[in-house]
Amino acid sequence: MMLRRLLVATLVCLSAGLAASPESGPRLPVRADGFLLVAVDEALMNEILAAQDGKGPAFTIAIDGAKAEPLAVSPERLRDYQNVYFRVAGAPGAWRLEERTFVVGGADSESQLIRRALAVPEGEMYFLPGREHLLVPAQSRVVIRAGGSTWNAQVAAVGSASGPRRAVVLRSGQTIPLALGEAISSLAARRGDTVPLSVADDVRVDGLVAVPRGAAASARIVSVLRPGLFGTPGRVVLELSPVRAADDGEVVLRGARGSRLTFQGRPTCPFRRGRDVAMPAGTLLRAQAASTVAVLTSE
Repeated sequence: MMLRRLLVATLVCLSAGLAASPESGPRLPVRADGFLLVAVDEALMNEILAAQDGKGPAFTIAIDGAKAEPLAVSPERLRDYQNVYFRVAGAPGAWRLEERTFVVGGADSESQLIRRALAVPEGEMYFLPGREHLLVPAQSRVVIRAGGSTWNAQVAAVGSASGPRRAVVLRSGQTIPLALGEAISSLAARRGDTVPLSVADDVRVDGLVAVPRGAAASARIVSVLRPGLFGTPGRVVLELSPVRAADDGEVVLRGARGSRLTFQGRPTCPFRRGRDVAMPAGTLLRAQAASTVAVLTSE
């Protein structure tokens, strides 16, 4: 009888802890004490687990706008299916991703930090969903890339929300300058790959920053044409993802001539092979706001 009561009490505690899920707390990513707490989706989790088994692709990480660097994935995997989170440790040039145990009662400093970031009430028993969170030593932005996919997480830069807040209107057609985060070409690009982008300069409305420089974005390669015979030039077509405005809202992007950006090599004479289209990292792209949106920004 005592064993049964103990089992029932344990199940009640577990169900209560599981009910306090991050969906009811702050929207991730969240900044906390010099770290970003980032949500890990199923695709990223699968890439990490494959890398732990030595079968996944290489990882890179870019923190707070710095250059992308290799991110080593520790092969050690904790046995628990719950109360496990990922953590980026190390230093520039030697970053590594590892698993750590979340202490339910918050006995260690990182568990306490995660509880604060998720707005868990003091003294409440809380069970962290397994492998759904990543703790990164960053102030405002982290970009992780693996296997042709990119994961961007960004919050407003430290100090950007200081001063009075004012609403400005970012109108449809407003130019959003973007910079390529890596080189692409019609010879090497693959349909379905993700290309990292960032805003190349502050986008201002009435003198106020509506979209900050360095805001992370990305594009998916939806079409690739290799250079061919009879002068056929190479071509790459990109579909842009939204970018985050100064108030962390989304700004949907499009090209100047449609919803996509198309890049094509120069045609040649019919008796020669067509030319590749190649763009190095840092190449500037001209995107536009696809619709009119209101943005809260600091004066």
